[in-house]
Amino acid sequence: MRSRRVVDLPYIALCIGVLLGILIVGMARAGEYEIVDGKGQELCEVCRQNLVQMTEHPACERTYSSTLGLSAPDWKPFDVSEHLGAMKQVMKYLATGNEFAKDDYVMGEEQYEARLRASVAMGVQWVYRAQVDIDNDGQSDQVLRMPSKECNRRNQGYNLAYDTPIVVMKNDLSGLNRTKSDLVEQGLYKKLGQRGDSTYQMYGVFTYKGKTYFDRWNDTGIQGESQRYTLTVYESRGGETRKRCQLKEVDR
Repeated sequence: MRSRRVVDLPYIALCIGVLLGILIVGMARAGEYEIVDGKGQELCEVCRQNLVQMTEHPACERTYSSTLGLSAPDWKPFDVSEHLGAMKQVMKYLATGNEFAKDDYVMGEEQYEARLRASVAMGVQWVYRAQVDIDNDGQSDQVLRMPSKECNRRNQGYNLAYDTPIVVMKNDLSGLNRTKSDLVEQGLYKKLGQRGDSTYQMYGVFTYKGKTYFDRWNDTGIQGESQRYTLTVYESRGGETRKRCQLKEVDR
C-alpha cells in the first residue's frame, strides 16, 4: 500500500520564510523543451515558446506571456481563518483523495483543524483564490492554489517533498467541489483511484484564445523517465478532462 503524505503546507511555508536568504538559489532559465505529444498543434507550440522564455524553472513557478496570447488568473490571498471547515476538506482531499475521510492514518481528526489554526496564528499566507472558468462551461469557478517554495531546493542535495496543487471549491466557499476537483486532479496515482496526491508536481492555470487550460509539471520518474521533467497541458470540458500537450525538458 502506498504511504500517505501528510499535507503540512503552512509549516513548509514558514520554514522557507525563515531560511529564505539561505535556501532560495537563483535558478537559470529552464532551458529547451521538445513537444512529445501534440506536435503540430498551435497551443502546444505556444506553450513550448512560453517555457523557453521563462526565467524561473517551471517546477517552481510558471508565468504566462501576454505577448504569446497567454494570461493567468488574478490570484488573490485566501483567508483560511474564515473557512476552516472548507480548508479541512481540502487538506483531507489532498492527503487521502477523500474530503470526508475519517483520517486517523495520516493524522487525527482534531489535528487538521489544529494545524489550520496554527497557520493562521503564524500569519503564513499559503492559499490563493481566483475565479476562473476551469471547466469551460461558461460559469466562473472558485479555484484555490497552494504554491510551494520548496522547489528551490531541487537539485541542491535535499529530499523534501513539495507541490503546488489546485482544487475547486463550491461557489459559496463552504466546502470542496469534489466533481470539479477530480477534473483538475491529474496526479500520477489517479488511475489507481488515489486522487489528491500531487507530490513533486506543480499545477498552473492559464487561458488562451478564450479557453481555460491547466498544466502540471512532473518532477518524478515514478511512471518512467519519459514522464519525468515534463509539462502536461490539460483542457476540461463537458465533464471530462483530456490531455492536449506534453513537453519534456531535454537539456538536463
